[in-house]
Amino acid sequence: MQHLLHQPLLLNGNKYLQQKWDKASYEMHLRKVKSAKPTIDTTAPKTYGHLALKMKKQKFQEQSMSKIQRENNMLLEKISHIMRTTGRIDNRNDYENKSASLTTALRTGMRTGSRQSSSWRALHDIHEELVTKRPIL
Repeated sequence: MQHLLHQPLLLNGNKYLQQKWDKASYEMHLRKVKSAKPTIDTTAPKTYGHLALKMKKQKFQEQSMSKIQRENNMLLEKISHIMRTTGRIDNRNDYENKSASLTTALRTGMRTGSRQSSSWRALHDIHEELVTKRPIL
């Protein structure tokens, strides 16, 4: 009964031969439909290597890391210096207490040659005490 339902594509005298050709044409159409590719490209765009690396950002990070490393080395050097030394205080005022009247009195006492006098000896002792005992801040 298939031959009664068959509508030929092209007119031909032999309907069995026409049905065979139509079937071959239909199978070729099915193969083409299976192997058909979409007309719209839905794939991801190309990624270029020079855009993926981001050299400017990498260079900035390297500079930042080298700066941090340099600062760390400076701090490490300071800490090791403190550990090696006695840890002296660097905010001392290294100046001598000077008294104008005491200095002039000592000078005049030395000029006069009265080293044996008790007043000169007392002034000299006071001066030595002031020079040797510096205030600790």
